[in-house]
Amino acid sequence: MSENLQETIPELPSTDEIQDALEKASILREEVDHYRSTAQEIDDEFKRANEDRHPTLDDMPYGEELIRTRELPHRLDQAIGLLTQIDEKKLSPKDASDAFEEAETIIEDARNTIDDCTALPPEEEDE
Repeated sequence: MSENLQETIPELPSTDEIQDALEKASILREEVDHYRSTAQEIDDEFKRANEDRHPTLDDMPYGEELIRTRELPHRLDQAIGLLTQIDEKKLSPKDASDAFEEAETIIEDARNTIDDCTALPPEEEDE
């Protein structure tokens, strides 16, 4: 019977695990914002240069990527919110364990999505 009881007690993430996940989510959120902002600028420039051709989404250099990444900022904000609630001990142990798993899944999915997108051109350095 004690084995069954142990299975129902969720393992809580450590403070270090929570902080590491928060840092990963925050860094990734900044990366996603930069990617989306730069990709949008490139697409806007392309549209202006080709407005006589009426470019479609498929014509845009980053059209598909902007569609694929449009929910990432919101999802990463959700992950950060969940991790913050865990860190501030606002959730029950079961809810904290579930929330940590959800946050990790969001972060991993966002990382995989952004890694799978077309790379941005190298930034020009000021000389």
